[in-house]
Amino acid sequence: MDFIVAGGGGQVNAIAELNGITYFGGTFTEVGTNIGRAIPIDSAGNPLAGYPHAGFPKFDRAPQAIIPDNAGGWYLGGDFLNVGGTPKVRLVHLLSDFSVDPTFSADVDNTVNALFLSGTNLYVGGLFVRVTNVVAGVNVATNNRFR
Repeated sequence: MDFIVAGGGGQVNAIAELNGITYFGGTFTEVGTNIGRAIPIDSAGNPLAGYPHAGFPKFDRAPQAIIPDNAGGWYLGGDFLNVGGTPKVRLVHLLSDFSVDPTFSADVDNTVNALFLSGTNLYVGGLFVRVTNVVAGVNVATNNRFR
């Protein structure tokens, strides 16, 4: 099962199964599909048709920043370590079909809080621990890092 319970503390106090049906009891007020901490919506604020089964990957931890890549995809930064089953450390490029870009390779050593794209330069801001290893930016055409 891949779902969440939420609201009222979101606590599950009891679980029982009878004739193939699982019953939950607790302090939660909502049950829904686990969307994985990010969701695409249309201009009216509605989830895209078919979502969450429309190919949008699940994030294991929270994204903190998202910007368009100007080609129909997006760059996301945050505290995540895995996106759609692919190891991606805090920085990922999603293509226009929602797939993880296998050619984009950039990791940072702590949470990404801000992203800015200027031409082919992606500027990355956040709480980087090692100043000597700070990634200030990534050239998205070459994957070269710069400070």
